[in-house]
Amino acid sequence: MTRFDHVQLPSTALLTTLDRAEDRRAEFFHDIWRVIVGSLSLAGALIPGLRVISFIAGKYSLRRTVTDASTGLPRPIISFSTQYIPVMSAVADTFVLIPFVKSAHAAFTDPKHGPEMKHFLAAVSKVTLFERSLKNVTALGDRCGAQGLLQANQFNPFLVCIGVSLVLQAAL
Repeated sequence: MTRFDHVQLPSTALLTTLDRAEDRRAEFFHDIWRVIVGSLSLAGALIPGLRVISFIAGKYSLRRTVTDASTGLPRPIISFSTQYIPVMSAVADTFVLIPFVKSAHAAFTDPKHGPEMKHFLAAVSKVTLFERSLKNVTALGDRCGAQGLLQANQFNPFLVCIGVSLVLQAAL
């Protein structure tokens, strides 16, 4: 941070003018455009993490077995609907969210859309991605138990990533 004591700066040193804009709403959106871009960027960054934890939960569910009471043979826990539905739902969400983010990005970068539309696109994308990611991480974390939540399995860093992103967005 730079600090000046007793330095007179000309008005041309300002990044903006001292005059009030005629359209205060447009001026506001112009001033916060980086926040809007950040919303879309932070939300899109959740998809790779969701893909990783979906893969980890699926592999864990295939590897872990229980003994089938009727046959006495090992049975992977992925064969139970309480296990495969959350895993497959998370995988399906990743396949749906990727084109969703790509279309939101395409619409966001379209020059015919004004700042209000860009803010709308970023907000909808952020809410959708955070909600789906948090729901899936919670469901998959519950299905993987303590062993699945070991640090090596990357669930905790992803939860921290979601938490930090939510705090950053709340602060903005």
